[in-house]
Amino acid sequence: MELSTTGQTELLVSSGNEQKRPDRKITASFAHGKPTISRETAVYQTNEKDKKLYVRSTPSGADVFVALGSTKADRTVSFEYDLPPGTTVADGLPGFKNFYTAQGDYLGSIKQGSANDSAGNEFPTTLEIKGGKVAQKVTPTDATIYPLVMAAPSWVYNFEFPLGTGSTVAPFNLLRTCFNCYFPINGATKTYPYVGQVLNLKILIAGGIAVPAPVKIGFSGSTYFQFTALAGHFDGEGSIINFGSIPTPGNGRALNVNAAIVIDRGALNAGNQLAAHGQWSTFASNMCLGLWKQSAASCNWPALYPPV
Repeated sequence: MELSTTGQTELLVSSGNEQKRPDRKITASFAHGKPTISRETAVYQTNEKDKKLYVRSTPSGADVFVALGSTKADRTVSFEYDLPPGTTVADGLPGFKNFYTAQGDYLGSIKQGSANDSAGNEFPTTLEIKGGKVAQKVTPTDATIYPLVMAAPSWVYNFEFPLGTGSTVAPFNLLRTCFNCYFPINGATKTYPYVGQVLNLKILIAGGIAVPAPVKIGFSGSTYFQFTALAGHFDGEGSIINFGSIPTPGNGRALNVNAAIVIDRGALNAGNQLAAHGQWSTFASNMCLGLWKQSAASCNWPALYPPV
């Protein structure tokens, strides 16, 4: 976090994307001044008496919250993202929006925000994305118990790997024929995972050491599945990883992977992210090879993933 020359709050967050550097910068024009620091959270004043901005550092970037203190507070908050001219927006995995350059290169994703009042009641929010501005609006009711806290849209650790052109369902149809033929982690089952299933995955690291990575399936669909880390997972219990086959500009498709990691390993985060990139690149390569065998025109393999 840093203050710009105008006094507005600027947040530097990790894009988690190997294709685009530097990391994304988000400006909260409605916040200003020096923050009050409470443990790992910075609290900023805003241009409204009944609204405050809270920012907390995380392993993959930052958590950003806006607290509305009463019915007088504006229900809409806007953040400016430093996106290049010509940036386009497309639906990603459920609850996510993906950003692409004018040339169709992947920039990263944001996750839909949420809102809860002080009694824990959840309220719907909507996003409006125009240019580099992302506006989030909440709809409270007469029963809302203030303060109402909005979790802002978050830029998350993301990777995207091309899977040629064609239907987004086709890559996951391969997984249904033999899941562990394509998914490159030990402990994966042959059958496609179902909601509630526990997979005792193990990641092999240097020296052939198997590191436990138990997960539970939180969602399983035709183009998307989700892992939730269980106790003993090296990323920390409660970490979430989403995998999906999504459309990309130009009639393309891609494997999109994003994660929210619980444990912050400091300087080791970059190495862990690089290792994760290698695992999921292999996953995408395996699927692309399977598609290529079915029809060489459906996935440009080995050009996308040249043999080592």
